[in-house]
Amino acid sequence: MSEVHALYAWESLYAHLSRRPRYSLEDLRAAAGPDITPTSDEPEDDAPAAIFVTWNTLERSPNPHTDPDADDDSGKQLRGCIGTFAATSPLRKQIERYAVIAGVDDTRFNPISAAELDRATSTTDDIFDTPSRTSMQCSVSVLADFTPLAAPYDGWEIGRHGLQISYDVVGGRRGLSATFLPEVAEEQGWTKDQTLDALFRKGGWRPSTRGASWRDEVKITEAKTYRTLKRSATIAKWKAIRARLDAR
Repeated sequence: MSEVHALYAWESLYAHLSRRPRYSLEDLRAAAGPDITPTSDEPEDDAPAAIFVTWNTLERSPNPHTDPDADDDSGKQLRGCIGTFAATSPLRKQIERYAVIAGVDDTRFNPISAAELDRATSTTDDIFDTPSRTSMQCSVSVLADFTPLAAPYDGWEIGRHGLQISYDVVGGRRGLSATFLPEVAEEQGWTKDQTLDALFRKGGWRPSTRGASWRDEVKITEAKTYRTLKRSATIAKWKAIRARLDAR
């Protein structure tokens, strides 16, 4: 997995919003050159993959010692996150599809617009012009190592494993499901119990009475863990690389 896959998500969303031609993965990789170092675990662009694409806004304060292109979690706010567990299409096609779906179809948020991309920090030179400047970040996570989970508390670690759980509400809704990527619980500072409570609520469970617990009201039908290969890229880096391509 390399940063170029996150850059390709930026390119895919931008092409959709602006109705402009999309540069290819190969174009971005060539233009980035030594700015991006391939890793040993980088998946093949045309290999089937299950992925999630995550969009975030980044509110940053001026700090001369901060790298504006760093994968910094400070001031991070979720802007959209959607993906698929079905590895039915090549990685490049999955990125093209879910970059757009996560950006404009996540019903928890207003769709990302072309104007929003234009307003976001466009170069590393102007990121500290004001006390707080909005930037954006995209992450692409490739899912792997799916493992059945026998008990909800056992067999997984916060920050290391993602969770996918299907369940029924006792005496209520059936066929609910939810997932958290590995970083979610760690970023929120949750315990395992808090993570599971939030996960069931995300899928649609609500306590029947004040103080009711999911332990008494939820029947798990399937649970599994997974690992992710994740890479991120800021809008600043994508715009810089796209400018190189436009200047050719």
